[in-house]
Amino acid sequence: MIKVLLSLLIVCPFSALQATIFTVTNTNATGAGSLKQAVDDARFTGTLDTVAFDIPGAAPHTITSGSVFFYSPTYIDGDSQPANGYTGNGKKIIYRSSGADPNGFGFFTDSCTVKNIQFEDWDNTVVGFSGASYLTFEGNAFIKRVPSGGFSVLAYGCIGCTIKDNLFSKEEMGGPCVGYSPSYHILFTASKKMEFTGNEMCVFNNTQAFRLTDVDSTIIQGNVLGGNPDDCSILNQTAISFNDTSTNNIIGGILPGEENTFIGFNDSGISLTDGSKENLISFNVFHCILDDGIEVTAGSQNNKTAPEITFADGASVIGTAAPGDKVAIYRSTDNASLSCGGVTVPQSDLYYGEVTADGAGNWTMTGTFEGFLTATATDAANNTSVFADVYDTGVGFTNTSSPCYSLILAAEEFSLQAQYHSATGTLLSWNSLGESTSTIQVQRSTDLQRWIQLGRLPAVGNSDFRDPHPPAGYAYYRIQQMSEEGSTMLSSIVSVFVDAREWTELHVFPNPTTDQLTLIPHNHSFLMPETTVELFTLQGKSILINKIEETSSSHEMKIDHLPRGVYILSISSQNQRLQQKISIL
Repeated sequence: MIKVLLSLLIVCPFSALQATIFTVTNTNATGAGSLKQAVDDARFTGTLDTVAFDIPGAAPHTITSGSVFFYSPTYIDGDSQPANGYTGNGKKIIYRSSGADPNGFGFFTDSCTVKNIQFEDWDNTVVGFSGASYLTFEGNAFIKRVPSGGFSVLAYGCIGCTIKDNLFSKEEMGGPCVGYSPSYHILFTASKKMEFTGNEMCVFNNTQAFRLTDVDSTIIQGNVLGGNPDDCSILNQTAISFNDTSTNNIIGGILPGEENTFIGFNDSGISLTDGSKENLISFNVFHCILDDGIEVTAGSQNNKTAPEITFADGASVIGTAAPGDKVAIYRSTDNASLSCGGVTVPQSDLYYGEVTADGAGNWTMTGTFEGFLTATATDAANNTSVFADVYDTGVGFTNTSSPCYSLILAAEEFSLQAQYHSATGTLLSWNSLGESTSTIQVQRSTDLQRWIQLGRLPAVGNSDFRDPHPPAGYAYYRIQQMSEEGSTMLSSIVSVFVDAREWTELHVFPNPTTDQLTLIPHNHSFLMPETTVELFTLQGKSILINKIEETSSSHEMKIDHLPRGVYILSISSQNQRLQQKISIL
């Protein structure tokens, strides 16, 4: 699947200098050709250098060693190692503890990148020592095959660190848990402007996934935290905790792929304590959380109170909140129906949308709803509340995407077809349904895990549906049939590909920002005339529009006149449209 990447671009002061490549040619712990020697040699050049691998023989290659310390900017990628006949899915370079040192990689410098290395059996795998910033760890695997405490990644005072698409106690994306977990997978203190995105973590042995202390302006999106994908065993820790006045962080999001998924925690999913405030929590998926999906202690989140749902049925939700609050409506997981057992507590598995409470504190959302509903409230300073008490709409539902449900309904095969056109979007069509089908729900996914509802239609008289704005890359569709008796069945899945190659590496930076945004398309792409750059509020109100007048390799957008908050940046041309969440500080 092609994913559109809109990320923070870090301009490194070393990039203009001539870099040197130091090559690892053996698996020795020390000496010529070793990993340790290559990193030590890179220390003295004064440039951003590369450590590459070219070890003879078929991968994977295991380097059993003591600590390796970085003292100058270094780029190291395990995928630089030739396969030499290796056809497996695992990492080609394994960096294993010899047992002599507690720490694996240690960083005393800024601007280092470590990619595609499997770390094994370290007490403390990666350590960013005080002041080390702009560290990037991407596509690595962190595995303990012996029980011990410690942590996977720790840093103090880090600015701009990125932890992306890594595996924790796993060897492949979507695969089973392996080995043991440390005390903490990610442990950061007094750090800011970081990104934790797309990581998969197995969390057991009383492990905490994230412990973030005095952390500011950080994005946590697209992570999967919990046990095996098909295991709902209850774990014994909070998934993510914010401590010591952690401020202005974003957890989750309403765009596809931004949600974090939490499966099986005996404590809270997200915990905010010690006066932590102004943390925006958007749609996240919670299953088998036995305490609270979101926990907020007294004095945190500016004591933001939850909204109240006073009425809900299949067509509307009504409630109260503080005037001006943004109220997000969710379908709540019914833990009483889960194979993992437990009590019913408010949490979420489907995002319906957001409304704003009026001056009297009243709000109403109309649409199509089912099951148990809950909601959160967010004030103008981005303090998000705990979940509201659940309200039963009286309309039954079955969550077919959650591995925690004891009954997954089988798909009924019928003819579903999809055709994509750049000007009109995706046209779905299907054959006539059985007489017992009363309504159909059209659903779309970008990852075959999270499905969003595009529309709900009467079965009679309907045999097609148009999705005018599918996301770039692969879009997957299915139809859920609902009978008059309340039973549901799913169609087979069809897919289309939305070609947006021109912008697959468009960067938007800085984000968060204060006065200006810059857009840069990479890989020799350009912003073409008639491209529209538009900024929306989270409620969908357009507040700023720029038109590209001539072909350009970049575009600057002044936003210093806008209020502090979170916005949606939309970039669209005749046949392409991308969106990215932007934070203005």
